[in-house]
Amino acid sequence: MNYLLDKKTVFSNRPRPKTGGPFGYFFLILILILGGGILLNISSPVGGRVAQAIGLAATTFAWPEAKFQPFTRRAAIVSENEKLRREIKLLNLELISAQARIEALKTLEQELGQTGEINNSLVAGKIILKTGYFSFDNFFLDQGKTGSSTLIKPGQLVITGPNILLGEIIAVYSQTAKAKLYSAAGRKTAVRIGNKNIPALAEGLGGGNYLVNLPSASLVLHNDLVRTEKNGQEYILGVVGTVRKNEETPFQKIYIKPPVNIYELRYAAIIVR
Repeated sequence: MNYLLDKKTVFSNRPRPKTGGPFGYFFLILILILGGGILLNISSPVGGRVAQAIGLAATTFAWPEAKFQPFTRRAAIVSENEKLRREIKLLNLELISAQARIEALKTLEQELGQTGEINNSLVAGKIILKTGYFSFDNFFLDQGKTGSSTLIKPGQLVITGPNILLGEIIAVYSQTAKAKLYSAAGRKTAVRIGNKNIPALAEGLGGGNYLVNLPSASLVLHNDLVRTEKNGQEYILGVVGTVRKNEETPFQKIYIKPPVNIYELRYAAIIVR
């Protein structure tokens, strides 16, 4: 008796095999129905009700997939919207860049004293770098071989303001052009000073400044314009700043300063004609 109880206890404690769950019952019923009508005749009322029950079960099991389809479509729409937002952002950046360029050209036109569109003989450029020892003698413009539809080459003049000559192009790169000021240290430029057009040779001191030595008898006044001629055109090179005379020598030193603050210049134009 005890053996039987122990045996029963052993069998009752064994783990029961797991069923297939809802999917197992569903496929079992489906197999019975498709077995040639062995157990049920689907055409009968009872069989029809069973078939309806099977259809409902199939719909129930297929519901999760149908449920997630709207979420899938929504994710695709969200992804497409993000793509469109990125494209719109890029277009806005290009528009802002173009507008900034237009404003720069307008500013340059005002500095050059022009009222209309810059013509084919001028290429506007932004000054992006200034170099020099104590004061800058060279600077770079954001116009180069591929930066403008007009050919830029060494030797072309660089101007600003109302007919103010800065220097000339000495090197051209892919996206930039390098210019040297005529006031570069040691460089000499033929000039005429004041209303009497006193001829002189101005030596560059750097940073837009020049030094001229003239006979003491030459009448030179403070703020007299200093002009130079290039390619048949007259340009303003500077104005007389300080006049220093020495009674012990027959000469006077004329210090010429730039007509504009070249350290604050942001734009310049290259004469390409």
